[in-house]
Amino acid sequence: MFSNEKNKTNLDTELVILENDTLFNINSNIIDLGFLNDTTYGKKFLDKYNAIGFGITGKDYKNGFQLRQWNTPIVIYFDKKIPNEVIKGFKLFFSQISNLEHLNISFTSKIKNANYYIKTTSEEINVYNNDFKFESDTERKKSFLTGATYRLTNDSNNKFYSGILSININRDQTDLDILKQLKQLFFLSLGNFDIGFDINSSSLLSKKYISSDTISEFDYKLIKLHYSTIYPQIIDERAFSKLIKKYKTLQ
Repeated sequence: MFSNEKNKTNLDTELVILENDTLFNINSNIIDLGFLNDTTYGKKFLDKYNAIGFGITGKDYKNGFQLRQWNTPIVIYFDKKIPNEVIKGFKLFFSQISNLEHLNISFTSKIKNANYYIKTTSEEINVYNNDFKFESDTERKKSFLTGATYRLTNDSNNKFYSGILSININRDQTDLDILKQLKQLFFLSLGNFDIGFDINSSSLLSKKYISSDTISEFDYKLIKLHYSTIYPQIIDERAFSKLIKKYKTLQ
């Protein structure tokens, strides 16, 4: 569940203007835009980030979606029915991004202390449109969006503060199947990212993700970029593109 507010980017000035405030005066040389370093994030990577982070699907879609972030620590509580091996694997996997400055993920054994609940359900979950076609029944059963979904709440500034990930584990799945599905959905929920259909299968954001104990270089770079700074106001793809252009002029 999301709350959206209008924003605007003044492309005729050197300011990125957002609702009721100014995000960056990009005419100032004191602004640190080093997180946009091209040696780390080239054009090809940034194009994919735009598609995943902002939902840019074509030239006719001017602004895409708005960037969304968690600006509060994520404290996860696991339903007691989630297998212990799945929980162990999940914690170990996401410990690989525990060093990111603006993304804090921890776990609790008390639901009252959590703001992110990974719960089981016996209900059938189907988030696909009725006209969505799979290549095979096996593909449908193995899809990470079959039998699971997540729901996030955010403030008027596009900052998440709570979430629920629901999964039906009564579908003849192994622990590895459940872990793979939870990894993908949780990673998506860190920015309400879109799936990248031209992304390598080593990425959690790939429709054909092949599960691994190690987070891919692409996924690590993407989540690092997404949380390199917490934006104080709503930002869309056009505002983000202006920051990139300004950074290049300062080099």
